[in-house]
Amino acid sequence: MSDSSAEAPFSPSTKTEFQQYLIENPSHRRVSQSERDQFLQWLTADVTRPSSQKEFSRRNYVRRSFIWDDITSEIHTTTGSNEEGNRVLVTDDCIMDVVESVHIRNQHAGWDRTWNDIRKSYYGILRADVIFLLRRCLVCAKDPRKRPKDSTRAFCDGLSDNDTASGLFALDDFINEHSTA
Repeated sequence: MSDSSAEAPFSPSTKTEFQQYLIENPSHRRVSQSERDQFLQWLTADVTRPSSQKEFSRRNYVRRSFIWDDITSEIHTTTGSNEEGNRVLVTDDCIMDVVESVHIRNQHAGWDRTWNDIRKSYYGILRADVIFLLRRCLVCAKDPRKRPKDSTRAFCDGLSDNDTASGLFALDDFINEHSTA
């Protein structure tokens, strides 16, 4: 029997789809690499005067809400009710890698479990990001116990009655199409 966690959970096209999703669904909670660099500058001894009130407010917020960890070379949050310590700031280009890592580590336990693990340890990832990616998890799509309720509907949206007689055929086609590398 093969170990399902050894399989790649996402198809090669998922990264492109996710990048497009990020562009179409912007959020102030996500942090870009350039914003992270600005945060780091503000946290590590920025003495330049802010050029605007908006920049002053943003810098003040960052200094209150985040800290730089010299040991791990990461930015962590300082606020929140996290009993397990500070959350690590994740930039938007690393979201997919973090979600994949956590989802594999918790053995494809599902959206809620993956979201709870991410929420406790990371900052900058939205629940909608997790759901978007896990809907495309090939391992979960193959295992009927790991599919969310009405998962066939998600795969059949946009198909006419002539395309498939039942949602299961569409789901099988989706799995076969995306599991070939």
